[in-house]
Amino acid sequence: MNSIKRQVQFNSSRQMHLQTVQQVSEEQAKLAEARYQNGCVHVKRFAQGIPVYRDGLPLPKGTVICDDQGNTGVLQPRDFDNDGRYVPVIADTAYTGRAPIADQDILPARYVK
Repeated sequence: MNSIKRQVQFNSSRQMHLQTVQQVSEEQAKLAEARYQNGCVHVKRFAQGIPVYRDGLPLPKGTVICDDQGNTGVLQPRDFDNDGRYVPVIADTAYTGRAPIADQDILPARYVK
């Protein structure tokens, strides 16, 4: 009986976890879609924690970044090497839930190398 009770608890816990993951994914997709609709700086290389430069200077904090795979992020200042200098890097990432993004989705985007 205890074994069955533990199995039921495990299955119930797993189901709650999966529902939470699904809910978070849906919320992130809505956020990412809104970022595309409001305009974003399109980058070819997208990875959390990397700075984005234009003309040799990092883009300012708060800049919304996107790529053609449906990833979005916001530049947030970070000091990874503890030198007291904060550089805005890609953070607060969200994924639209679909890739690749159609060209019409990135019309407001500005490309940055």
